[in-house]
Amino acid sequence: MRKLILPLAVLGILLVIAAGVFIFWFYPQKLRPEQEYQSAVALHRAGDHVPAALQFEGMKGYKDSAALAKEAWLRAGEKSFENGDLAQARTYYLKAGADSGQLAKLDSAYYQMGVRAYADNQRVEAENCFSCISAGSSYLDLLDPVRISSAGRFLNNADYDSAQKVFRLCRGSSYGEIARLWIESGEKRLEAFDIDNASYCFAKAMAYTDDTAALTARLDALWEQAGHSARTQGDTALAAKCFSRMSSGGEMSEEKLAADYERGVEAYDNGDYAAALKCFGEAGDYSDARERFDSLCAALENSLSAKGPDCWARLDPKGRVSLEGDWGAFSDPAWDDITAIAVGGSRFMLGLAADGSVRFHGNSSFGNAEEVASWQNVIAVACGENHSAALKSDGTVLSCGPDTFGEVSGTAAWQGVKAISAGSGFTAALMDDGTVAACGLNASGQCDTAGLEGVTAIACGGKHLVMLKADGKVAAVGDNSFGQCDVSSWTDVVRIFAGADHTAAVTSDGRLLACGNNHRGQCAVQGIEGVICAACGDGFTIVLTSDGATVRLGA
Repeated sequence: MRKLILPLAVLGILLVIAAGVFIFWFYPQKLRPEQEYQSAVALHRAGDHVPAALQFEGMKGYKDSAALAKEAWLRAGEKSFENGDLAQARTYYLKAGADSGQLAKLDSAYYQMGVRAYADNQRVEAENCFSCISAGSSYLDLLDPVRISSAGRFLNNADYDSAQKVFRLCRGSSYGEIARLWIESGEKRLEAFDIDNASYCFAKAMAYTDDTAALTARLDALWEQAGHSARTQGDTALAAKCFSRMSSGGEMSEEKLAADYERGVEAYDNGDYAAALKCFGEAGDYSDARERFDSLCAALENSLSAKGPDCWARLDPKGRVSLEGDWGAFSDPAWDDITAIAVGGSRFMLGLAADGSVRFHGNSSFGNAEEVASWQNVIAVACGENHSAALKSDGTVLSCGPDTFGEVSGTAAWQGVKAISAGSGFTAALMDDGTVAACGLNASGQCDTAGLEGVTAIACGGKHLVMLKADGKVAAVGDNSFGQCDVSSWTDVVRIFAGADHTAAVTSDGRLLACGNNHRGQCAVQGIEGVICAACGDGFTIVLTSDGATVRLGA
């Protein structure tokens, strides 16, 4: 028996060693990889290419797992492509290291989808498809013809805004063709004596041409021909209007000025102040056209107010208010003698009446309406996101609405106030001595006005405060996440405006400046001149220019 103990012990030790070798080496190094490999192969053959590819990739070079992983990714890409999931197909193809031919198949599909979307007037969907085409793909050279064809259909329907949005997507190499289409559209409008739209089309053509001198000469000939045609038909005023579009001023200068002046008077009497402004401006020094123009400009300096995502209002020189954007119908005789307006972010509006009382319209869920009705001796009004404020003739301030951050109660002690403004959860006041007071939410430093002097105007944005100084420079405090406070370089500014997260200003020569969030084009102010008034909301800017045009920047 004793003789068996030693051999058995040795055998036991050998078995333990064998088990350890199996568990810690053979199984993980040989058996398990083979099992996983065979499992991945089975998945791949069964059409479950994605889990197969992931499993092959995790095997770290076992047998031909790397090659099979690429093959599985490629099959997964082809399967997604067949199912119409192009984005997923591209992902799988890239993982497979697909060749240019396979990626070109995706580019072709994206291109065809974009073409169909443009044919259905789905511009955004089409451009989403085009954006998925690979960099360097030959299909990129085919995009502008598709865009231009779509824009041409918009031009034929006189949908100039949609046409211009498409043209802006085109490369510079397509500008000559774009200019040609604008000219053709303008000629069609001019044949029908649609002067304003013809002028618009020709101006767009000028923006896309390299040879402005040649195009100016061509347009002058078209305007002159139209002028003679109108005169032949006995329409002297229309003829003058055509001649006035010529770069040289055209014929019948005195007759044209007189016609412009008369149209301006008629437009003003009919309450069409935009048309009156344009006509008086074109009449130049004829009769009292210049005085009428300057007077109308002064009356319209505070005619716009905006706040919120799609809410703005217009006040005309006769004290009548019109609403724009997502407001709904508005008609109230009590609003026929208004001297100033202010729009709130949550779709409400204050109107200052000539007798110093205040009107309220819109969303009354924050309790503003009842208290506002009792206000008297008011000379200015302001609206924040949800609260209201009013400046009284004695230099004190009334406020109502939510007081979450002290934006209402904090105004009670103010004295000697010259002007007021309100933002999202905070209120600001310009004092008689040129300093600025602010109360309410200060999480971004929008109420940090200590030490600021020589201020002549203020404007509250969403979470920032803008201040115009006596020397024409601008300062700003508060949230600068989008660069809305980057105004220190501005000079010669005469008016300031603040939106949710952008800032705008008008210079003494009528140019518009802007900074901040431009995700919707609300700061795309290049080339805008002759600005009389502006207003900034959440994602948009409204501009009134001296030619009577109202321009909206931003969606």
